Amino acid sequence: MDRWQTFPVEATGGVIESSSVLTLGARAPGALIQGQNIEGATGRGYRRINGFQKYDTNAVTGTGKVLGAFPFRGGVVAARGTGYYFSTGSGWSIIKTGLSGGKTRIERYNWIKPTICLVNSVDYPVTYDQDGTVTELTDAPQGATFVHSHKRHMVFIKDQSLFISAPGDETDFDGANGAAEINIGKALNSAALWRGELYIFGPNQISRLTGSSSADWAVIPVTERIGCIAPDSIQELAGDLYFLAQDGIRTISGTEETGEVNIDTKTRAIETRIEEVISKAGTYDVSSVQVPSKSQYRLFWGSESEPAESAKGLLGHLHTDILQLPEIASEWEWFDLKGIKVSCCDYNYENNDLVVVHGDYEGYVHQQELGSDFDGTTITSIMQFPWWYYGDPEKRKVPQKLSVYARREGGSSISLESLFDFEENGIIQPAAIALEDYFVSNSFFGTAVFGTNNFDSIADETAEVGLIGSGFFHSVKLTSNTSGDTPYIVDGFSIEFAQKGNR
Repeated sequence: MDRWQTFPVEATGGVIESSSVLTLGARAPGALIQGQNIEGATGRGYRRINGFQKYDTNAVTGTGKVLGAFPFRGGVVAARGTGYYFSTGSGWSIIKTGLSGGKTRIERYNWIKPTICLVNSVDYPVTYDQDGTVTELTDAPQGATFVHSHKRHMVFIKDQSLFISAPGDETDFDGANGAAEINIGKALNSAALWRGELYIFGPNQISRLTGSSSADWAVIPVTERIGCIAPDSIQELAGDLYFLAQDGIRTISGTEETGEVNIDTKTRAIETRIEEVISKAGTYDVSSVQVPSKSQYRLFWGSESEPAESAKGLLGHLHTDILQLPEIASEWEWFDLKGIKVSCCDYNYENNDLVVVHGDYEGYVHQQELGSDFDGTTITSIMQFPWWYYGDPEKRKVPQKLSVYARREGGSSISLESLFDFEENGIIQPAAIALEDYFVSNSFFGTAVFGTNNFDSIADETAEVGLIGSGFFHSVKLTSNTSGDTPYIVDGFSIEFAQKGNR
C-alpha cells in the first residue's frame, strides 16, 4: 500500500451537471452534484438556507392563489381574488375591491410621494400612495400587463403597444400634453430599466426605448433572436438585467463601448434544470426575487396542483471568486430549492430592512429569510460532492480520515455519508455518521440572530471523522432534515487516503 496522502477540497462552484465525472473529480472537487436548499455562504463555503414564516397569520381576503405580494408603506400590498389588500402583519384591510382578478404587477415611484401603480391584465391601473390614497386611472389603458416609471412618465404595456403618460402625471394620456402611444408591431410582455433606458421584452425580441419626451421617443431593436419567456423572471442585480430566455437565464450587460449591449447566458452549468423550468414557463407560475445583501437571484416555478414538498426553484449566488471551468465559465453558483411553493414574490427595503415575500396557493403571504424551517415544515438540505478519484481512476483508494471545516449557527443534526463507486448495486456502503458528535468544539463567539442577514461571529469548527471502506471513486454527502435544525456552513474538507493496486 502506498503512503498516506491528503486531498484538500474547498467548497465552491455550486451545482455543476454539465461536466464529466472525471472533470469534476479532478478540476472542480468542491462543486456539488446535489445542492438542495443550500446557498453560497457570504465570504466562503456553502450554507444551508434560512426558512420562511407567514407575514400575517391571516390569509389574504378572497379566494384562490395570491396574485401579487409587494412590500410597501412598512407593510405588504397583496392581490387575491377580486381585490387589493394591505397588511402590516395583523389582518388585511381593503385597498380596492370589485376587480376581475389577474396576475398583478406593480411599479414603485416617488414623483411627489412614495406610490405604487398596480396593473392586473384586466382592469384599469390603480395607484396607492404613502398616505393610503387610492386612484383608479381610467384614462390609462385598461388591461395593461406591465407598468414602469421612466423619466417621470408612466409607461404601460398592453399587447403590442407602449402607452406613455404625460410628464409627471400618470393620470394624463392626452397627446397634446406630451403623452404618446407606440405600436411596436410585436407581442410585448415586460420591461425593465437599465442604464437610463427602458428595455422592452417580448417572447422573441428585445428593444429599448430611447428619448425623453413625445418629441423624440424611439424604439430601437436590440435583438430579434431571443426574448423573455417569463415576464416575472426579470431582475436587475449587480448592474445587469437577468431574465429567463428560451435557452436559459441570460443577462443584458454593458461593454466598455458606450451603447453596446452584450446578451450572455449564465446557466450552462445546470442545463437540465433550466430545461425543466423553460418547459413549464407557459403553464406554471414562474416568478423571481433577489436578495441583494447576499447577491442572490431566486427563481421559482409553482403550480396549484403540485404538492408543496415537490415545489422547485433555483438559487443563484453571484460570487466572482469561484473555480472556473472553460466550458461553463460563469461567476454564478447555482443551487436547488425544494419545498417552497410560490405563486408570486417580490422584495423591497422597508424602514431600511430588506423584506422578501412570496404568496402561495392557499392565500397566505410569507416572509423569507426568517427562522429555520418552512413555516413549520422541516427543511431538508442535501450537499453531495463530486466523485473524487484522487488522481488515478484505475486504482482503489482507502480513505482513512475526513476533516470537515464548518461553522454552525446553532444546533444542527448533520448526517455524513461516505459513498463509493456511484452507489452501484452490490457495493456495500458504510453507515451514515452523525457529524455533530465529532466537532472539536461547540463553543460560539456570540449568538446567531435569525430574521436578519447578519450573524455575530461564529467559531470555525473541525469535525474529524474516521472512515471505513474503499473504492475507485469516493464522494461525501451531508444531509440535514431534523426538526429544529439551524443553518450551518461547510467551508471544505481534507481527506487522508492511501492507494492500493490497479483494477
